[in-house]
Amino acid sequence: MESVQIRRPQNRPDTTKNATAEGRDKIRVAAYCRVSTDSDEQEISFETQVEVYERKIRANPAWEYAGVYTDEGITGTKASKRPGFQKMIKDAEDGKIDRIITKSISRFARNTLDCIGYVRHLKDIGTTILFEKENIDTGSAYSEMLLTVLAAFAQEESRSISANITWGVRKRFEEGKERWANVYGYRKNFDTGETYIIVEDEAKVVRLIFGLYEKGMSTPVIGRELEKRGIPTPSGKKVWDSALVRSLLVNDKYCGDLILQKYVTTDHLTHTFVKNDGEEVPMYYIKDHHKPIVSREQFNRVQEILECRNRKKNGYDTYPLGSKLRCPYCGKPMIQKKILVYKQSRGWVCKDHNFLIHSKHVEDAILAAYRSVSWQELDEVCRTGTEEQRKAAALFQEEISENFQTVEYYWVDDLIDHIDLGLHKDKETRTLTIHWRCGFDTTVPTNINPVKDDPEKLALTDKKCFENHRRWVAEQKQKTEQESMKREA
Repeated sequence: MESVQIRRPQNRPDTTKNATAEGRDKIRVAAYCRVSTDSDEQEISFETQVEVYERKIRANPAWEYAGVYTDEGITGTKASKRPGFQKMIKDAEDGKIDRIITKSISRFARNTLDCIGYVRHLKDIGTTILFEKENIDTGSAYSEMLLTVLAAFAQEESRSISANITWGVRKRFEEGKERWANVYGYRKNFDTGETYIIVEDEAKVVRLIFGLYEKGMSTPVIGRELEKRGIPTPSGKKVWDSALVRSLLVNDKYCGDLILQKYVTTDHLTHTFVKNDGEEVPMYYIKDHHKPIVSREQFNRVQEILECRNRKKNGYDTYPLGSKLRCPYCGKPMIQKKILVYKQSRGWVCKDHNFLIHSKHVEDAILAAYRSVSWQELDEVCRTGTEEQRKAAALFQEEISENFQTVEYYWVDDLIDHIDLGLHKDKETRTLTIHWRCGFDTTVPTNINPVKDDPEKLALTDKKCFENHRRWVAEQKQKTEQESMKREA
């Protein structure tokens, strides 16, 4: 019969950092306090908690005061967002705290995983926690099971509170009551409760941004212009990035409107929020809610320019002429795209590839037509035209003084009704005719090279290039898939 040896477990060193092990008479005790809102009542409760814990720790002769760590007006569902809590954990890891006192589990953490995780971590490094309300001491043997159950209750309580708050906020939205958030250009008078009071210095910057964008300047260039003028960002920084400029351009509050519930929170623990698509939760639109900084007309035009510049209609660029250009053969709208035969420069092409003309020829012709309009023609319209034509002519007289150098959406939209291209069969038909909103027409030559830039031939060549390119892409895709299948085999 084989002999069995019994090996007794060796005594392992105690890893806990208690006062006795380190040769100290007192244990270092800290307290943690948190309130989730910054209301007056909570502020009084918060200050009281801090004072009580400091007195309590200092009054105990066996304890050494290690500080009171606090988080005021911060939710308890995410420990990573609480600086006071994180500093306490860091100090405990650095061996500065032996014991932590806190009012309740819900004050420590409303997230069950966070709560149990931090309790275990602190216990491993020799720091215990006393939850006074529940009378749980993590230094005892059976504390974790009870703590897990109660922490789950705390998390559910948090979910219930979150649901109640959400209900209240949505009820206010239904009644058209906004939830104030700081907006560049506006302020709130907290004494009277009045909101959306225009701050003129900031409003001037907003109007400048809208004006520059409306006149064709891109968001990155506007940012550099603001930096050059020494204008600080809403947060007081020196650098304006493109995204910040764009965020101001799309903010409907600047035209006096208010959209409530643009975003919805999807998780009360992580506070994740997404843009509201209106399918599950409604949005509420209030027109003329407050005094605007820019006119509704200017705001709407900027949105159209943004859409034209950034949205690819059927994969093609429609800025700045949109649907004003029509194919002289089939009458369908022209679309702007990168032309392979023009080495990726832009051109306007018929959707059926009947006609293609370089964007530069179109824009040069439009500018030539614009510059050829005389004050006498406009004065004649102002005297004899319809009311709508007289308004358009007056607007033309205002904008003609700017001597435009490029074709931009805002004046094209103001001044031009539509544009007709000639068939470009001969010198007489190689033309572009602008039908101005004020009632008269202007025809100018496009000055294309009839051999090099014939629109019909270019359209056919571009169509072949496009089909060859699409075929090549398909072949490359098939080749990649075949190689992938070989490797897997």
